[in-house]
Amino acid sequence: TSLFRRSKEAQNKERALLFSIIVVLWLIFKIINLNLSESFQKLFPAPLSVLCLSFLAVLVLLYTLFTFLCELIFGEKKAKKFLSALSSQKAKKLSFDILIACHNEESVIVETLKNIDQIDYENYLVYLIDDRSTDKTVELARAFIQEHKLEKKFKLIERDPKSKPGKASALNECLKKHAQGDLVLVFDADARVKTDCLRKSLFYFQDPQIVALQFQKKISNAKFNKLTRYQDLQYVIDTRLQVGRDLINGFVELRGNGQIIRRTCLLEIDGWDERTLTDDLEISTRIHASGSNISFAPEIEVLEEGVIKTRALFRQTRRWVEGSLRRYLTHFNLFFNPFFWRSTKQLTLTKRLDALPFLGEFILPFWFLLEFMGQLFSLIFSHEKTYFFPLLIVPLALNLMFWLNSLVGLLQYRKEQSFQENLKVSLLSFYSCSHWSLIVLLSIRKVLFGRRPSVWQKTPRMADAKD
Repeated sequence: TSLFRRSKEAQNKERALLFSIIVVLWLIFKIINLNLSESFQKLFPAPLSVLCLSFLAVLVLLYTLFTFLCELIFGEKKAKKFLSALSSQKAKKLSFDILIACHNEESVIVETLKNIDQIDYENYLVYLIDDRSTDKTVELARAFIQEHKLEKKFKLIERDPKSKPGKASALNECLKKHAQGDLVLVFDADARVKTDCLRKSLFYFQDPQIVALQFQKKISNAKFNKLTRYQDLQYVIDTRLQVGRDLINGFVELRGNGQIIRRTCLLEIDGWDERTLTDDLEISTRIHASGSNISFAPEIEVLEEGVIKTRALFRQTRRWVEGSLRRYLTHFNLFFNPFFWRSTKQLTLTKRLDALPFLGEFILPFWFLLEFMGQLFSLIFSHEKTYFFPLLIVPLALNLMFWLNSLVGLLQYRKEQSFQENLKVSLLSFYSCSHWSLIVLLSIRKVLFGRRPSVWQKTPRMADAKD
């Protein structure tokens, strides 16, 4: 059975909402265009639906340019403020609970525990939550803890085999039964961090409005093959956008690995959603809706393994896309309820506007497909005038968006300046655009016509995949 089974009513609501957003809205544009007078239609270079589609694509591109401009203007000032605060060493000391949910992680867990044991901070506890592992994860972890006499710092929690499986369930159980720290830090079982990560993160939480923080994610095996290089490039783009969103007080999102949340906030919003495919994105939405802010820390890095096989990467990315799409549908009212309607759970106008371009990334591929098929039908059967050239603005704008963000991100966050790397960016940005569009289309098909949501599947570790 699905770990993320939703009620039939919820699934039907999601289907109807998505169908309305994409298909019905597109049809409305077509009907309006058909009913416009001939003299009025001559004022426009293309039908209304094509113009709106192209405008939306250009808007997404302009949005990323705007966030980059904000980074140029305000980014250095924020970095200097952070370095100044770091050197002053005046941040209030807070206690950390580090939560690591594990399911069959014998290939990475010991090295992860070694890495976390080296963190230079005096007040943190590590909760290693075993979620029904059938391999040697528990034995290896227990042996490491006992050998290094770390029983006071590392707590091994073995969940009841009858308890609800899944990362979100494991985290919620630990939160409610064990966690006592001021801040809850979540790591994946393959996480690698530097020794000063906790000390650096303290300075973000001096602001009471910031209740959560996301580290910059990197791929530890980025040089293994082209797939891992591509995944690291995705994280470069994500870093570039998250920094920009943070500077405009926008809709910064958590990414699961390397996320910190105040424990009081977690208890107020009732922890992680155990029904969703992407618990990090879903909880980000509820944190913003509560009136609090999430910040992004590009100075603090967390490394994780990239998958090394195409099928595993495709499955992982499709789960992320479907989970993100369902998150928007579940919380649709938070983004689009009337701005004058007062609510205790209401996003600010800035955060709503910030989220719109990212929602557009889901709408654009399907709208483009509908319009392209319509133009192709006109070309073959009705011999009417077609508008393929204005449609080219959509893929061109999206490709340019990926290219600019990846290029700037590599220069700024990976310090890459060689011509060879820039050439790779050009090729990978084109792949990103086409790859993303395909997965979005498959995810939309799943939401509209699938009998039930996808299920979570464990991402294979590098050692497992090699075997």
